[in-house]
Amino acid sequence: MATKTEHTPTPWRAWGDEVYGQCDETATRPGNTTLAVKTQMAVLVCDTSMSLATSLEQDDANAAFIARACNSHDALLAACEELLELAAEAMVRANYSDNTNYDTGALLASAIAALALAKGEM
Repeated sequence: MATKTEHTPTPWRAWGDEVYGQCDETATRPGNTTLAVKTQMAVLVCDTSMSLATSLEQDDANAAFIARACNSHDALLAACEELLELAAEAMVRANYSDNTNYDTGALLASAIAALALAKGEM
């Protein structure tokens, strides 16, 4: 059985239109822009400037969004899993029926599907 390759550990840092991993110290880029980098090197995870269809500002915004999304992924996943478990328990305790205003089965199925997608299971 093949082993699963893991992604570069977070936290990731956006630096202009690039996203770097393994960052834990400070270095200076030409123009006095600071970047958190590992002592010997930072690992380039993503370069959003490869598209000719976006502006430099949008490339920078995309890199910042990618870093934020990846850095928050594990915490959001854990919170959603806990909320899903609590919601399922509450529905059982309250003995929800099909006569409620909410399609609780579809709601839980949607949440389960979203978690599976976030975990890379779909």
